[in-house]
Amino acid sequence: MYSASVVYKKLETSWVIIVAMVCLVSANILSIVSFTTTGWRVTSMEFSPDTGENVQLWEGLWQVCRTHDSDLPSSCIYQDKIVGTGLTVREKYTPTNRQPPMWFRTVQGFAVIGLLCLIVSFLICLVYMCLVKTTKRKGPVVATAIFSIFGGGAWALAIVIFVTHFSNDVMFAYSLHYSFFLACISVGASVCGAVFSLIEIRNTGDVIPNVM
Repeated sequence: MYSASVVYKKLETSWVIIVAMVCLVSANILSIVSFTTTGWRVTSMEFSPDTGENVQLWEGLWQVCRTHDSDLPSSCIYQDKIVGTGLTVREKYTPTNRQPPMWFRTVQGFAVIGLLCLIVSFLICLVYMCLVKTTKRKGPVVATAIFSIFGGGAWALAIVIFVTHFSNDVMFAYSLHYSFFLACISVGASVCGAVFSLIEIRNTGDVIPNVM
């Protein structure tokens, strides 16, 4: 029979789950920044041939912002409110068709699923770490790994679809930017979180402390 000190030592938080938590925190922060910012694609074009003034369109999952070389203020508009002039997309938006292309809406959907799964994964891992002194069961760690995999997988699909289509509807110079790359890094962080969660599963038994 285990003594109280031996059992509670066995139930201490392992470095493996701590690393998994760090990965999940990183994945969530990067995903939230990528989800909310306008740096997925930057399109540059010469707005005024007479003055040579350049305009940049910063596109995110939900908004498009326009910046100028001059001191004119920047302006932003939601993706589903764009009424296009054909300058930035070949598929023109009309007053009766204000929705982005279907492929872009699919990217948005997978991004939402990915972010939600990563948040749930983080919360489950946090609860597990708080309860590990009382009980150490596999269930929460398994759930953490599953949601991490789903979250990273959904973000990966959003990235692949975006890369596949983002150059097809642009008529000017464009480039991928920081929001896109943050999403890529978040996928790697979520995979790391899932891997370390799986390692923790191997080291975890359904143990309930015995103080007798």
